[in-house]
Amino acid sequence: MLETPDLDVVVVDGGLFDPLALEVVRELGVTAPLVAVVVVGTPSLSLAAVVAAGGRAMITSPLSLEEVQSQLDHAAAWSRSLRQHVSGDAVGVRGERGTILALAGAKRGVGVSVLATVLATQAAALGSTVCLVDLDLRAGDLASLCGVSPRRTIADLAGLVGDLTIRGIREVAVEVPAGFTLLAAPDRVEQSEDATGPAVRQILNELRRHFSLVIVDTGAALGDVRVAALELSDEVILVAGCELISIRAGRRMLDSWARLNVCQPADARLVVNRVAKRREVQPDLVSKLIKLPLTKAVPELTDELEEPINSGTLTSERMPNMEAAARQLLVNCGVSGEVRATPTKRRLGSRAKAEVGSAALELPVFVRSPTALSR
Repeated sequence: MLETPDLDVVVVDGGLFDPLALEVVRELGVTAPLVAVVVVGTPSLSLAAVVAAGGRAMITSPLSLEEVQSQLDHAAAWSRSLRQHVSGDAVGVRGERGTILALAGAKRGVGVSVLATVLATQAAALGSTVCLVDLDLRAGDLASLCGVSPRRTIADLAGLVGDLTIRGIREVAVEVPAGFTLLAAPDRVEQSEDATGPAVRQILNELRRHFSLVIVDTGAALGDVRVAALELSDEVILVAGCELISIRAGRRMLDSWARLNVCQPADARLVVNRVAKRREVQPDLVSKLIKLPLTKAVPELTDELEEPINSGTLTSERMPNMEAAARQLLVNCGVSGEVRATPTKRRLGSRAKAEVGSAALELPVFVRSPTALSR
């Protein structure tokens, strides 16, 4: 049954095999590496242990219909995407050209990294195959926002540009549980020199062959790396705040892009972040002073974003207002589709109002004992 091509997810009840559940997960990883394994957790199991054993996700008790459906959707999407790449049916293999969406901050601290992470999460939920690239080489923090700890970074990938393949990319990149791929920035500042402009250009060209959407956080410094990303991008988003210092920085940045023939103002979009009615400067004035039409005004969502940012759960917490703003921005940039539920971190004792009543859910589940798997 594990040879069945349309089998995407296997659900393992940790309580049924405890303490052998992790052994079942390991055996499934060996016998069916393209199938996502989701574990129904017990107090003796941790998510870290499940992931280390090869599991894709863990559903915690008490079970809820919303969480079960969300985890299974993302696990199935991961399995299908991996099977497509292995079989040669991936986006780039068919000769299609993915879209590169570059985000550039007018200055540091305007929220580019958070916006890029939420955009990647929502684009994956829309059904796109997404790669999020952190080109803020000296101060990138997308890995922290995504809650992952990659062993390799884009600096390691830069050494393979002469023989760059999707296999090499996937050995360096990390799969984020939200359904997208992350290519992280270097941990050490000295490694940033390895990712040169020509190397980044080759990397992005290869990524667009294998992903339908490549989202790039270009950082704040106008160097060879950012220039390469902007020149290759199909969509460029300038993110600015409502502060005058941010507006001046955005105006200077657009002027420098035009002088260097990197990106013409007519080809860029303006997003004004952290908008609040109490502020003296409003998005229309920002647009007028920067001389760039306003594409989207994102409200100030400190209360909604503070905990996910601090806990590294930005890709799994429900943030209705931020998610809605990100989806609208994706639509404006030509990315559309049917939105699936995003993973939800549930607190003990809390139940959503939507769960009131009864519901039935049929799950095709296949589980073998470790003895049967070893035959």
